[in-house]
Amino acid sequence: MLKNWHFDVRAKARSNYSSMTRQMPGWLKRTVFVLFFGPIIPGGAWCSAHTHGAAEPVIRVRMKSPRSLARPNEARSFGSIRSDSVVVRVSMERYLESVIQGEFNPKWSKEAVDAQVIAARTYAYHQLLNARKKLKDFDVESTEADQVYLGDLGNSHEMAPIIARTRGVVLVAKKTKNPIKAFFHASCGGGVTPPKQVWGQVTPGIRTKSSVCPYCVNAPVQYWEARLSAFEIHKKISRLLPEVYRAEGDYGLVSMRGSEEQKVSRQTFLAGKWIPEAVADETDGHARERNARVHIDLIHQASPEDRNHPRRQVQIELSADHVRQALDPRVVRSTWFKVRPQGRELVISGKGFGHGVGMCQWGAKRMGELGKTAPEVLKFYYPEAELARFW
Repeated sequence: MLKNWHFDVRAKARSNYSSMTRQMPGWLKRTVFVLFFGPIIPGGAWCSAHTHGAAEPVIRVRMKSPRSLARPNEARSFGSIRSDSVVVRVSMERYLESVIQGEFNPKWSKEAVDAQVIAARTYAYHQLLNARKKLKDFDVESTEADQVYLGDLGNSHEMAPIIARTRGVVLVAKKTKNPIKAFFHASCGGGVTPPKQVWGQVTPGIRTKSSVCPYCVNAPVQYWEARLSAFEIHKKISRLLPEVYRAEGDYGLVSMRGSEEQKVSRQTFLAGKWIPEAVADETDGHARERNARVHIDLIHQASPEDRNHPRRQVQIELSADHVRQALDPRVVRSTWFKVRPQGRELVISGKGFGHGVGMCQWGAKRMGELGKTAPEVLKFYYPEAELARFW
């Protein structure tokens, strides 16, 4: 199955190292070699599929609390980053034994689980390589900021045979042959989104255009609704506003709407409730697609002596993903949403769960149930990548 996943990146590694150290004295070259190559894989940073003696990398996981830390054969360093964190060093495959339980259900179909393991390994390996190049003290966080690492919580040893099925296999960009940042999320809501629309930048190996995903329509997290007051929204997003609008009491929230809503409706907060200035489109409770931006309308709160003067109203455009994170991503589950007023609250109704970039986990589950293989699942969600075995 892996016969077409092979390629040799030794030459590229040698070329990068040579160009980087060409003007350096010998002692500095040796230092850079250890920093660049040594911590990743003993005996060399890169390996090809036909190099059977290559060792798997050791990944450094930053944990914010000393919960279920290392096994006897895992190294620990306390206070490496800050006083309330530790860095756990664990082999990549054993790291995945824990991640498989923190990020998805290992009891799903074999092909869906294999696809998820490969995506998780690829993401971790990409972060590891990137961290070593930047000389960071750790490679990944143990939280949703990267991938959920549970340590010894749960019986991760039972996961070893599942991880071993795809040992060392990662996704690489077709053009560069480098491991990609293999994003994944719970449910795309029916459409996979390019990273540029969410974060404003292109990621090598990840699709550059939106595409329809027909596989997650019956996901239990497909539709959601959140109710938030104007005060609550303004309080949570205030740190995202330009400095001039942050002064407490100077500005208040007038309306919020996504950039992709089918029909814009403005609402003004008067006499303790939202008053629509235009009737919203009732035919569809959701936006056409994910919002890249969110429009916020603020109005200056007049002081008693200024009540005879017109109040200044301003419109600010913010990243939809930043707004989602500020409001709580467990409440506002995606950026695919529409806003409508209801009494004293704004009702945010949406589709999907997560940023929508990369692999849709519930979609992968359904593809596995329909008989698709792991490579087919990965090709659907990462069409600009291919598979390669590194160790």
